[in-house]
Amino acid sequence: MKWKWKIHIDWRLGLIAACSSLLLLFFSYLLNNSPLFTGENLSCFAFAEWTRNHFAKNTDEENFTYINTAYDRQLTTYREDNIELGNIDVTDRGKLFSLLRLLSRTNYRYIFLDIRFEKGCESDNPTIDARLFEQIRSMKNIVLVKHHDVVNMDGVPEEKMAYNDYYSTITATNFVRYQYLMGNEESMPLYAYRELTENTITRHLGIFFTSAGHLCHNSLFLTFAPENKVSNYVNLMGDDILDSSEALENLSIMADGKIVVIGDFTHDLHDTYSGLHAGGKMLASSVMALLNGRHFINGWLVTFLFFFYIALTIMAFRPKRWYEYIPILRQVRFPILSFVLSFIGYSTVLFATSFLLGLCFRWYVSFLLPSIWFSLLSSYISYKRSV
Repeated sequence: MKWKWKIHIDWRLGLIAACSSLLLLFFSYLLNNSPLFTGENLSCFAFAEWTRNHFAKNTDEENFTYINTAYDRQLTTYREDNIELGNIDVTDRGKLFSLLRLLSRTNYRYIFLDIRFEKGCESDNPTIDARLFEQIRSMKNIVLVKHHDVVNMDGVPEEKMAYNDYYSTITATNFVRYQYLMGNEESMPLYAYRELTENTITRHLGIFFTSAGHLCHNSLFLTFAPENKVSNYVNLMGDDILDSSEALENLSIMADGKIVVIGDFTHDLHDTYSGLHAGGKMLASSVMALLNGRHFINGWLVTFLFFFYIALTIMAFRPKRWYEYIPILRQVRFPILSFVLSFIGYSTVLFATSFLLGLCFRWYVSFLLPSIWFSLLSSYISYKRSV
């Protein structure tokens, strides 16, 4: 049996398909640089990541050392407009100073200090804060967290601070995408990326972004390593580090060539597509995405999507159903199969494509705009044929 795949395409239809494909790529790029309303199918992506993690080891975690400060708290006087309102617990600044002083003598690669220094929460002994901030100023490759809604203490080294915020709404309460350049301000991962690679993300004309001379995304869908049943962080207060007689030696081994993330890994949890993750883990995932070049526009993916959208557009204008062009399906004479295939429309094809791209290549693409476009196109063509 000889199968024939001949499909005659009018040049005007081909031009329309190519133009619509380019427009979809352009507007999808703009949409994907937004941290909200990008329309990812989170269940699809979660299943793809779950499947990948069962067959392929995630080696990104080997680049990090996590230090948990959740149980290292001390009471201090809380003030507002220099009026004492009571007591509040903050991270033990003395222990934090001791940790950073030890780390400064190790061969760490970078330090993320995900701990707030909020105005009004100064230590009762000002010398402790001053000593801590001076230690931070003296260290290389370190970044402190700041937030848009938090006023920082006086004396904090603001030149070493960067934002670590993400957006949510009433309808989208969980974390989906990480935005690296927030207006004209760098996020913590982007700050670290610039210091480690001397590259950054630059905005052009308000809508385009480049990095290292390449077109790139400013907002990325992040992937996470699976959570272990046994915590993969060490506690600052316990005998893991400071209370050990061999503190410097142990810390030197743990931090050697690693990115050290210091923060609360017990209570600072955020809802994501794959469950709850600590803020420190989100920082780790976001900076590794940059270091691995995942923010760069992938030429192979763009090429695939360009021809994929062309094929879907042409199929929308053809009088036959999509499966009637596939010889092996056309030759099957089972009414039930034809009935099932008739329900496979654009949404199903886009869902399957999204899953396979994520599973095989870890390319997570939002098909929100293509889904809307092809639904409208299909409805318009059906209407025109009926009148």
